[in-house]
Amino acid sequence: MSVCVCVLCVCVCGVYECVCVCVLCVYEHHTSWCCEAAAGLVQQCRSAPELCRMFRMEFRTVCLLIGMILIQVSEQQSAPKKKPIIKKVLEGVSSSVVEELQKQINDIVAEMNLLKEKQALQTVCLRGKKIQGKCLLADPQQKSYHTASEDCIAKGGTLSAPLSGLENEQLTQYVRESLGPDTRVWLGLNDMRSEGAWVDLAGTAVTYRNWEASSRPPQPDGGTAENCAALSASAGGKWSDESCRLERASVCEFKIV
Repeated sequence: MSVCVCVLCVCVCGVYECVCVCVLCVYEHHTSWCCEAAAGLVQQCRSAPELCRMFRMEFRTVCLLIGMILIQVSEQQSAPKKKPIIKKVLEGVSSSVVEELQKQINDIVAEMNLLKEKQALQTVCLRGKKIQGKCLLADPQQKSYHTASEDCIAKGGTLSAPLSGLENEQLTQYVRESLGPDTRVWLGLNDMRSEGAWVDLAGTAVTYRNWEASSRPPQPDGGTAENCAALSASAGGKWSDESCRLERASVCEFKIV
């Protein structure tokens, strides 16, 4: 599906909203006029000031590029009329100017990428649930532990791993609301490397634990056959170790910077 993108947007931003006029639009994969979709893009600018800032930065980038081109044209036109020593001085000055312009362009591109990441994260939070320092997004599809983990990483997050009792309660409540009261979901915890030494996906030792202790024997009890942790919504958020090959639903978590 092609996406209509505004490439020339004139925006005036106040404290609470941005008023934008989309002058030129193109499709993401096929260049074409598509200004009939400008109304939607203008609404996005109004509702997301970050987009307005990106449009303004893109405009600044274009201006900087035009400036670099003008400097190069000016050098080519003036070079034959100058003495060698003056030409060298001009070359040195213009080179430093070009480097500074390039640095500004790189800074703008980096800021644009950061804003795009923040916007994507906001979209995740709107679809899922925001808790302190994290956004959670449930996936009802049943998958093995490794597949679920890889899918979360591909989205820019990791399998959820509660760091406190409060986070575990919030995760359990979200699982009940989004996946059902009897759902079991994978946690981003395992003891694959060393039996009994539970770590998160970054390899950091687990400090908070909520294993089911009322079962006989208490969890974790699977030994080397069960190396992946799962949370049970029906058991009030208690954990158990299970075979990593089993298929469970999952919740991805995304750090809020």
